[in-house]
Amino acid sequence: MIIIGDIYSLEERPKYQSIVTSMFGLASVVGPLRLILPSIPLPKSLPVIVMGGAFVANVKTRYNPSSRQLKRDLPFFLFPSDKLSWRWDFWVNLIFGGIALTAIVLFLHIPHTSGSLGTKLKRVDVFGTLMEIATIVLLLLALNWGGNKYEWSSGPIIGLICGAVVLFGVFCWIEGWVAIEPVIPGRLFRRPVLVLIFICNFCLGLGFLGMLYYAPILFEVAYGTDSTGSGVRLIPLMLTLVLASGISAIFLNKVGSTQPFIIVGCALEVIGFGLFYTLDVSSSLVSQLGYLLITGAGLGLTFQNNILAAQAAADRKDMAIATGSMGGSIGIALYGSIMENTLKSEFNALSPAVLAQAVSYGADQSYLVISNLPDDIKPLIVRAYVNALHTVFLAGIPIAGVAFVCSLFIRTPKLVDMARVQAEREADAMQHQEK
Repeated sequence: MIIIGDIYSLEERPKYQSIVTSMFGLASVVGPLRLILPSIPLPKSLPVIVMGGAFVANVKTRYNPSSRQLKRDLPFFLFPSDKLSWRWDFWVNLIFGGIALTAIVLFLHIPHTSGSLGTKLKRVDVFGTLMEIATIVLLLLALNWGGNKYEWSSGPIIGLICGAVVLFGVFCWIEGWVAIEPVIPGRLFRRPVLVLIFICNFCLGLGFLGMLYYAPILFEVAYGTDSTGSGVRLIPLMLTLVLASGISAIFLNKVGSTQPFIIVGCALEVIGFGLFYTLDVSSSLVSQLGYLLITGAGLGLTFQNNILAAQAAADRKDMAIATGSMGGSIGIALYGSIMENTLKSEFNALSPAVLAQAVSYGADQSYLVISNLPDDIKPLIVRAYVNALHTVFLAGIPIAGVAFVCSLFIRTPKLVDMARVQAEREADAMQHQEK
């Protein structure tokens, strides 16, 4: 997205950015298709063209009560060659990454900035980057351990939170008064429209990865699908994400402004999380897939247009920073903490006999063993997990709501006007450099 912003004009970016989004969605859709259609023969000489689903084994999970460890049996691989395994899910990325790297080296020609290597290295905000990483790591540890490994009021959790606050203060000091070229310049926050876009992007990042991570768990727990089936059920989410992104790119030049797409997309996100909160063990497959369609459409309308709005509002030198977002990793940790703490409360509410039996199977450690539970306690454990997952989707509603409120105040001019303003900024910057 950053490279596209550098080499294409504002009017051309929607088309090319939608292509990038489409490739992401296409890969997500194609990945599990080999598992849906295992009867289609695949040549052993062409393992590279097969996506992730072809390398995933039919996994069965067992729990050893004495060691309290999960073990997975891999009875057979669906890929016709017995020499390939699930590791090719990762090796295949090296192959496609190598192709992409070769194409970049051969065909992407970007002017190099003047100056020696030493001068360029001095401009790198090393200390700011380290403080940013350290702050996020401490915050993630607090969210992961709080209420699970340690009580929220315990010394380690309080220490991690206080440490994150202190390091964040140091980070702000470095960015404002020390760094030559800060990672996050303070000047960005002097523009209200950029602040609103950042908050909106952050909240959408929280919601997207939360849905992507916890919706499959709900499918496995509540409806008894395996890991492959739960991944396949995400296809509607990715399909509508791609379609909505492409449709918005087509109509953006005609509408002239990104704001209508962002508002509608954020509203669909709120509705999607709200509908997902209503799912239970009796919900139909049509409801599950329909709610994913709504959520995917909201994501497709917002992500690309938020990036365009941020790039248009920022100066060219700040375009890369304005394009970024940090919501994903924090969102996974936040939702994980919510689920684990709620699940702990749900298990504590069980009768001692049921709790002891569930713990003996390891149900308090992983949802993967639910299929192995006795029939008399399985519904109780399923209900505990579903209630915990409900809190995750419930938490996503106000987060998406914040994004929606921000979208109402993201006042962006017409696309043509934004392009003219950006061109004027670039001309002023060039004149300033010449002086």
